[in-house]
Amino acid sequence: MQRTVLCWTMLGLLLGARVESGSGRTVVELSPHERVLVEEVRHLAATLAPTVWADWPSEFPPFVLRTRGHEILIGHPHPPSGFVALPREHSVWARATTDTGDVQATYPVNGVATAVMSAPRATDDPAIWVLKAAHEVFHCYQGTARIRNPLVGRFAVYDDLSFPYPYDDPTQTAGLRLEAEVVFGLATAAANDAAFLASQGRLLPLVWRLQRAVSSEPEFHDYKLFTEWSEGVARYTERELARLAATPGRYRPTPEFVRTFPGADYDRVFREHYGDVNMVNPIRFVGEGVRGRGGFYYLGMGKAYALDRLNPTWRTAYRQHTLDELLEFGIERLSR
Repeated sequence: MQRTVLCWTMLGLLLGARVESGSGRTVVELSPHERVLVEEVRHLAATLAPTVWADWPSEFPPFVLRTRGHEILIGHPHPPSGFVALPREHSVWARATTDTGDVQATYPVNGVATAVMSAPRATDDPAIWVLKAAHEVFHCYQGTARIRNPLVGRFAVYDDLSFPYPYDDPTQTAGLRLEAEVVFGLATAAANDAAFLASQGRLLPLVWRLQRAVSSEPEFHDYKLFTEWSEGVARYTERELARLAATPGRYRPTPEFVRTFPGADYDRVFREHYGDVNMVNPIRFVGEGVRGRGGFYYLGMGKAYALDRLNPTWRTAYRQHTLDELLEFGIERLSR
């Protein structure tokens, strides 16, 4: 890590901007390491994502890199007003911003789903930054449609981050804890252990029935289903990309990424940040040690891994069904 930090520091901390000598005028541009990072995201997604999602598009979505004081928009078909084309660049625009907070998100820019990432800090691991950016690129692939929409009626004034799900309600958390234990068992089971998968799978509809019975608002259930479907599967995709990137002989980073960030190591990153201890074991503690909105990320990721065992073709029907519906199809298949 020390070598990585030194590399970042030497490349410069004034991200995305320079001052023309003698003029005092700030000229916005992609710094060399920012250019390398965005190209590595593009390369990793193009190389590995079709293994996870067979219909992954060949086009890289628009991408916003937010630096200190500017937003740099890359590859957008029709940039909004306020963005100015950068000289010596192809399909790159910039505009000033006063929002310097860290962001990792996907949202429409002029009607087009766009991945948005803050430029990395000096202490950020470049491989992790690339994988998190790929997570946002997946959201562009995922689209803006909602498999369930809880933001209706009296909940229409909220958004995904502010939605008032009763995370501290002991009845709700008990139901989540029961579900998490079953999902963890399914997600970590041997794929050929049909008897165990069938017996565990039969428990899930019972848990779901209990959860619906104790929920005071149907929108709470819809919020859970949507967040698992959206963010949980994005986390699953991010982890699968990390796993593939760490698989010997499976992936080769761009030469520029290797030269610019000699300390970056996908194998180490997968072991230390995406391995079972950090990413899989928390699934079983949702509702207990893992609370809040993040619990749905883990539950959704766990359900995706459970689907790999129960219903291996689930991705072809992903856009038409919730994860619970897809799991029900898999449970029925094993019961035949």
